[in-house]
Amino acid sequence: MNIKSNPVWIPWKQTEIQQFFMYYELYGNDFHSYTQHLNRTYAQIKAFYHNWIRKQSEDIRSQLKGRKPQK
Repeated sequence: MNIKSNPVWIPWKQTEIQQFFMYYELYGNDFHSYTQHLNRTYAQIKAFYHNWIRKQSEDIRSQLKGRKPQK
């Protein structure tokens, strides 16, 4: 892969590798805890975006009905 043609690749890969070593220092060879940690993180991100999208769609619906969106 030509790295110069894809400048986004380098920092993304570096952060991925840094994160892996950070978690490896925390969990060592305990890959069960490591995968649990990743699953928790993924669930938090998914819940955040789910709530954010729901809030956006509620705001759009209320604007279409002519009401002010609820804060």
